[in-house]
Amino acid sequence: MFLWVAGICLISFSSCKGDVQIVNMKCEYIDTPILIDINNPRLEWQYGNRAKFFQKSFVVEVATDEKLLRSGKADVWNSGVVESPYPFVRMRDNVPLMFLTRFYWRVTARDSSGRKVVSPVSYFQTDKMRGDSWRAMWITDSLSKDYPSPPVFRREFVVSKKHYAATLVISGVGSYEFYINGKKVEYDFYSPAVTDYSKRVFYNTYDITDYIVRGPNVIYVETASGYWQDRPMIICGLVLYYQDGTKEQIVTDGNWKTASMMEYLRNDFSKGMVYDASPEKEDCRLPGFDDSGWSNSVEFDMPGIKIQSQIMPPMRMSGMYSPSLVTSLSSTRKNFIFSGNIYGFCELDVNASEKTKIIMRYGLDTDDKGYVIPNVVDTVFVSGSDSAQEINLSMSFHSFKCIDVETDKPLDKIAIKAFDVRSDISTIGSARCSNTNLNDKCISAEFSFFNTMFSYLVPKRLIAIEGNHNSLNYAMLTSGFGMLDFDAILLYEKFIQDVIDTQGPDGSICTVAPDPFGSGEKADAVYGSALLMIPYNIYMYTADSKCIEMSYFAQKRFMAYLESLTGHDGLLGKDFFDDCFYYYDNKLLYKNAGFIGKDVSSCLRKDSLLFKAINAKWFDAKDKSYDNGSLYSTAMAYSFGLVPAEYQSAVEDRIRNLSYMPLGKTDKNLSPAEDELGRKYLLMALTKMKDYNNAFGLLSGDKCPSNYDVNNWMSGAVAGLQIDPQKPGYQHFIIDPYYSTDMSYCGSWHTSPNGIVRSSWKRNEDGSIFLMFDIPGNTTATVTTDHTQNYGPGIYRVTFKESE
Repeated sequence: MFLWVAGICLISFSSCKGDVQIVNMKCEYIDTPILIDINNPRLEWQYGNRAKFFQKSFVVEVATDEKLLRSGKADVWNSGVVESPYPFVRMRDNVPLMFLTRFYWRVTARDSSGRKVVSPVSYFQTDKMRGDSWRAMWITDSLSKDYPSPPVFRREFVVSKKHYAATLVISGVGSYEFYINGKKVEYDFYSPAVTDYSKRVFYNTYDITDYIVRGPNVIYVETASGYWQDRPMIICGLVLYYQDGTKEQIVTDGNWKTASMMEYLRNDFSKGMVYDASPEKEDCRLPGFDDSGWSNSVEFDMPGIKIQSQIMPPMRMSGMYSPSLVTSLSSTRKNFIFSGNIYGFCELDVNASEKTKIIMRYGLDTDDKGYVIPNVVDTVFVSGSDSAQEINLSMSFHSFKCIDVETDKPLDKIAIKAFDVRSDISTIGSARCSNTNLNDKCISAEFSFFNTMFSYLVPKRLIAIEGNHNSLNYAMLTSGFGMLDFDAILLYEKFIQDVIDTQGPDGSICTVAPDPFGSGEKADAVYGSALLMIPYNIYMYTADSKCIEMSYFAQKRFMAYLESLTGHDGLLGKDFFDDCFYYYDNKLLYKNAGFIGKDVSSCLRKDSLLFKAINAKWFDAKDKSYDNGSLYSTAMAYSFGLVPAEYQSAVEDRIRNLSYMPLGKTDKNLSPAEDELGRKYLLMALTKMKDYNNAFGLLSGDKCPSNYDVNNWMSGAVAGLQIDPQKPGYQHFIIDPYYSTDMSYCGSWHTSPNGIVRSSWKRNEDGSIFLMFDIPGNTTATVTTDHTQNYGPGIYRVTFKESE
């Protein structure tokens, strides 16, 4: 249809006809998962084809049989009529979900007119539920933790009946890879995800139905120390479901066989690997191998440790790279330099006519003589051969940009391929514009986020992340970006639980999380804000309060810890950043408490007291600035809402003036991390002031914030795609672009809980603006062109002249 409005040509492609469909049904943000180990999983859905359907209420039913569900006899759970516009529900805590069971669910929704929509049937499958005791035992070998070669484990078994399903549940400390009948099951790396191991250990679940055969079978597990500080251990349970209705469990116990991993003389992420590829070995991964010379495993108890399902995505290979430059240093030494940082492992391709020792020094840079500055060293032994040998070092993990390879004798050939490994999260958004410089920064942010997530989750590797940040700081820098462009909810929820695991009896938290080494220092108000900020961001993007609920008590304890450090004026007294973030943290606690129905009166009282105390100590009313004329401090105070109302306009002018001046003495003395935060809040202040020209200049100059902030600014300010804080989860959102004269186009999209939201504009040759925007079903938006108007679901294309 065509609609003409005051010179605007509006073409709506909204779905006005046809049936409304419920699509993209997920449990715990995963399609048909088989790894649910909680009684109250989250269920969500969307309405397809930009349907003009606005949910008023819904009923969710859960059953053990699809036929029961279709006949309206849900035997597990019925939510009853829930009055809510959000396509989301969490099952009650007291629902009796049995372990290793498939549950079927569907949604019946209605709009305000009573129109009914019934979803297809979806399912989720439970795992070893957290309340269930494992029949399996932790097993290891009898060698000391200092023995360098890690253990391997194997168990043969015979399947005499026809099976229709097989599930394997496995955990390990540090990491493992496993094989069924010689075949690697899933190409996951460094599983399970790292925790501090003192409170929680994750397990992984795999469907291995197609790997099991009638007759002899074998499970074979390789291990690595990873970041575990003791001898590697595993726990494992295999469940076979037979056609005759019976089932069989095969679990780890003292009858499993173990030996040291013959080719890995040492395998430690921090100390490096010693790998011997020279001996010929019979394949112990296959059934029929003679393991009579192996020892029986040793059963081990780990009291007080929770074993829970790893809901967050595994680590998987994201790319293979060849060196961009190979430099010969001598006849036995070469440098292999890659175009970007690699987070993962290598594969060697060598021709060696006799046994050869290869030393591989990994680093991020070279010295003035061209030698790699190593952060870790691997040693590989290869046997003599007439043909090429490929040696895959997938059980190692390093962060590097260059490798110095030295051999004890010249080789006919030596080549290297590098493999990037990252969390297997999906891209759910992006921002691009006509400015090549800003686009490059956005691409760099995406690449960095993808390829540093393992380092983010294992903070000992943070040396490779833009200047040695602690993990709380990195989480602060990336959480908005990660939620905007990546399906990172489960990853951030895992991180928040890691932070809670570091919390001490006094309420303090560590700057490093997870912290398997117990080495993290106590976080201050600045970095500790991650504990409050990330749950808040998750709620804003999804309207899901689970992360707030699970961390609220920890947030309150942390704020009480900060309060114990304050002086007589109620401030922390360390510096302005600390006091400012103390105010901000209290405001976040107030907001988070309100989202889950908690009493906020104490937060409101403290808010008023901190507002007065900070302005009394740090605000110069004559100069209209904070912290001795600091640009960053003044911008931060403005961004956090600390400026008294009567000084708002004057402080805005002061920020504009300071933006054109060299950094003041206070700003020059900041640490790199504080400087990065200062630039972030300067951009936020300029954007809040709608001083987009100054903001664009900041992004183009030497004070540019992180690439993550560039991406967020392009999406929220230039493309104008913004959350409405009054209706979180994009139930209603805002499109208010900045039609920059320095750009000819800009666009951004994001996958919201209701579907894809999009805003994209370009400047026509006659100077008019062409704007296209996309609003999914069950959603509305307020759009600003040359006027402001509300829209329902559909794809819209608008051409207009900007207002004078």
